Amino acid sequence: MIGFKKYWYGKECEGRLTDVETLFICDIKGLDLSKCERMPHIYFCSGAVEQLIKNPDASKYSINWNTLNNIVDNENTTVSLEVEPDKLSLIPPMIRIKTHIMYMMVDPDIALLKKNDSIKVVYGDYSLYCTSIQNMQHVTPDDYKYDRP
Repeated sequence: MIGFKKYWYGKECEGRLTDVETLFICDIKGLDLSKCERMPHIYFCSGAVEQLIKNPDASKYSINWNTLNNIVDNENTTVSLEVEPDKLSLIPPMIRIKTHIMYMMVDPDIALLKKNDSIKVVYGDYSLYCTSIQNMQHVTPDDYKYDRP
């Protein structure tokens, strides 16, 4: 449903929070969180995270890093942030610690890998993460069919 609504509801279908009822937010401009149904999980899509990064003091939007901090500290809600490469360092350290980060990389060549191939992400000299495709969760468009406005 991304790209059609500022926010929507559904079950998370990616990562460790799969099957958790979720409020997905892709645009924080003009969004009043108090009018959104509370879910056990709030997922800020990369567009919303980009808005938070560009306007951290809430001079333009009613949602800021303090809002996320308060949700994590005062409500029984998990907050996920979908973060694109080169953006993670722009998120305040305490927010990175308190939230679930979904690091999102886009690379169409991944579709060419076989199940027994591997993905390696290097973050420094001799420092990396590596996993085989067969150990990864595979998500398809069909997994999003239960999203609702």
